[in-house]
Amino acid sequence: CPEVAARQGRKFGQSQSREICLYAVHGLLHLQGEDDLTATARASMRKAEARVLAALSPRFRLDEIACFQQENT
Repeated sequence: CPEVAARQGRKFGQSQSREICLYAVHGLLHLQGEDDLTATARASMRKAEARVLAALSPRFRLDEIACFQQENT
């Protein structure tokens, strides 16, 4: 949901685009079998998310993905 991503992005100091990329990575990690039901699993998921986003960042401008840009966000 773009509105949630915009709000969460502001809360955590990220762009809406980067927040949506995080959601996509999070979902893909779930499809790969990762879960985040316990504190330990959640910490592992956060590390995996950060690792994937760090790998994507040099190749893609995660803060500037045009289809996620909204005016006044």
